[in-house]
Amino acid sequence: MRILFSSTKAMGHLRPLLPYALAARARGHSVCVAMPDGADEPLKSYGLKHAPFATPADDDIKAVTAALQGLSGQEFTVSFFKKVFADLRPRAALPALRKTIDEWRPDLIVRESAELGSAIAAAEAELPCARVAPHCGTAEMGIITLGAEPIDEIRRENGLKPDGGSALRAERSFTAFPASLDGAESAQLDRPPFRVKHGPQPTACDGTPTWAEPDGRPLLYISFGTEAGSSTRAPAPYRLVVETISDLPVRALLTTGPNVDVSSIGVAPKNVNIEAWVPQQDVWPHATAFLCHGGSGTLLGGLAEGLPLVVLPLFADQPLNAKNVEAAGAGVALTDPDASSLRRAIERALADDNMRAAARGICDEMAAMHSIDEAIDELERVASRRNFP
Repeated sequence: MRILFSSTKAMGHLRPLLPYALAARARGHSVCVAMPDGADEPLKSYGLKHAPFATPADDDIKAVTAALQGLSGQEFTVSFFKKVFADLRPRAALPALRKTIDEWRPDLIVRESAELGSAIAAAEAELPCARVAPHCGTAEMGIITLGAEPIDEIRRENGLKPDGGSALRAERSFTAFPASLDGAESAQLDRPPFRVKHGPQPTACDGTPTWAEPDGRPLLYISFGTEAGSSTRAPAPYRLVVETISDLPVRALLTTGPNVDVSSIGVAPKNVNIEAWVPQQDVWPHATAFLCHGGSGTLLGGLAEGLPLVVLPLFADQPLNAKNVEAAGAGVALTDPDASSLRRAIERALADDNMRAAARGICDEMAAMHSIDEAIDELERVASRRNFP
């Protein structure tokens, strides 16, 4: 079987798709990944075939951003998604996606949910299409609702009947989110997603690094993911965190990702180690609590290890993830933190037995979800039904 995977270029969107592509290839299926031009670097290390497609011109994105200035954070996010993710990006991607489908002739398309061009291309080619959801159920429902109108316009222009998002809702969906973190609004989904647990992650440490050496103090792990460093807002939370924990009785490991100028954070206190990148799997056994931005992959990684969270959301779906973690009792959400509130949250995450038990419960829930092999079984069933309901 030939499976065409499709993703936007952001690693937070591609990364959840990769285990499916790699497992499908290991099963003996032919795999190709459609992604924007010039975004194939992550694919090369896995030896995955790349089918490039175009993205909107920078000037067009800048024009949208300029037109939305003055809107609140949530209003900006909604409007930007509708115009860029559900309109400009699918229009730019469609010509190359159609060509790839025509020449490579896949049996199934598997897209990450924010890459909407492949959903239209699949409908045109009458191919079954499934989606891997990088977000919680409520956010996924929001993507379908917000995208329905602009996608219908593109469908109409290309000879497809507008359907109000019904084709998107009918797709078989796959997620690493447990039901307890999907949010109440996820009940609007037509059917529950196929929930897939995290697979083993790579490790790289030889011996015991300095930050892992026990000295009687708990280790607080801090990460704002790989994408947050690209934001102009990134240095502020890093500085706040470092200053707040400087006099706490903890050891801390802060990983910044490749896009952060470490000098913008300031001088690290003696109890804080700052690294550009450390494999998370090497950190979890040593950590007592996890402070993060609430990006889906980062957040789920910590909860899969049963760690209580302190979540400082920055943008996108992170405020929703933070809210859901706090509602589940597994962490503290701080949308506008200062040193005092952040200190209290960290102290609570380190000491609150109820919070730790809730995080452990989510860990157990995630461990009981389907394996990636079972997910490939399900994808094979989707491909075998050309008119999947």
